[in-house]
Amino acid sequence: MEKVANMQQFFKKTEFGRELEKISDKTNKVEGGSKVYKVIKKNNLGLSKGDYYYLDYQHGNHIEVYSNGKSKVVVNLDETVNKYKTLKAKNRTINI
Repeated sequence: MEKVANMQQFFKKTEFGRELEKISDKTNKVEGGSKVYKVIKKNNLGLSKGDYYYLDYQHGNHIEVYSNGKSKVVVNLDETVNKYKTLKAKNRTINI
């Protein structure tokens, strides 16, 4: 599985990243060493307007998505859902 060092690499190196960048704004929040982004437009990427996400800095191979501050889903850089990590993140929250 492909890895990236930061969100800018993700946005440049993957089709999913390029599409996600078009519908997102960077926030002033940082989670786990990574900048947090907010989805600002309706889309067909499986994320809802108002969701927040960030790159898992430790692994660099997936983004963690949150809705209303609660974990929603973990998505690999190729846009597939990571079911195992989604279950592990089930009770995580972030302060938005």
